[in-house]
Amino acid sequence: KCETSHYFSVDQCIPAASSVGGKLRGGKFFIGNWPNTPPGCFVGSSDKAIFFNKNLDGHSDGNEHQAVCIKAEYQGTLLPPGFGNKCELGYNFAEDECISAAK
Repeated sequence: KCETSHYFSVDQCIPAASSVGGKLRGGKFFIGNWPNTPPGCFVGSSDKAIFFNKNLDGHSDGNEHQAVCIKAEYQGTLLPPGFGNKCELGYNFAEDECISAAK
């Protein structure tokens, strides 16, 4: 399981899991409500297929699944000078989050 507030949303799951080697199995993204897998975004250990479990009480029965978690609650990056002034959709911080991250 990921730490509280370190879960990716359904919309963020495919790009997040892909960034750590996850793959769509047959071009499909699997969403379910399973008791024997970690909650949220995860990949299958054998084929790295990407899944999302809506069951917040789910837990992994062994080494068959790997949870994909947000590494840090406030992990930011700086855009290079001249690159632009807007973050990708879904990657903007609220003002209070920005102040907290800068501390």
